[in-house]
Amino acid sequence: DAQDFKNFIFGKAGMAAKSVDNVVARGDKGKWQNVYEVGLSELCNIWTDRPIFALWFTVILRCLVATGMVLVVPTSILDFAFPYFIFVSFQWVLLMIFFATGLDNIVLMLGVGIWFLIPFFEFSMIGDRATKPTGWARLPEIIISFVVFLYVMSTLKRIVLLGVRLQFYLRTSFICCGASEERRQAALHKMRVSIRFNYFF
Repeated sequence: DAQDFKNFIFGKAGMAAKSVDNVVARGDKGKWQNVYEVGLSELCNIWTDRPIFALWFTVILRCLVATGMVLVVPTSILDFAFPYFIFVSFQWVLLMIFFATGLDNIVLMLGVGIWFLIPFFEFSMIGDRATKPTGWARLPEIIISFVVFLYVMSTLKRIVLLGVRLQFYLRTSFICCGASEERRQAALHKMRVSIRFNYFF
């Protein structure tokens, strides 16, 4: 049982781009092989099955909320979000290495572990204001800035996914009008591969 649990958490089954259709098929039957397949199959189902107008509405609403958060939260608090954008760029570099090295789990774990380094660099990046009167006194500002950062990044991710869905919609409804089912399945596979790539980010 312990080995099965380990494989479910850290297993690499279904991570290859060519396996994305099988991951979705297993997800529809509730037969996931690991945590990765649970998240990816759910994300694929959301962005392929939901009506496109519902996705439009959700993305627009999130954009409005994200804009409101940036405008309402004081700049002195948003300054604490600056290190997060620096570290996310390093994480993206590690993710590109992850893809280039054949989906090496060690590189993926490094991409996650890099976030634990933020407390050691954040105060030096921001300066004395981050530690006065004390670092603990600035903790609420750090938490608020992190929430804003996560919401903005999540909104940007959904904008990209909406673009992927719109591309699929245009290819299957207009450009490939009257195309065979085989061509539609090929377009669907490309969309799922794009969703998979976005899923890691």
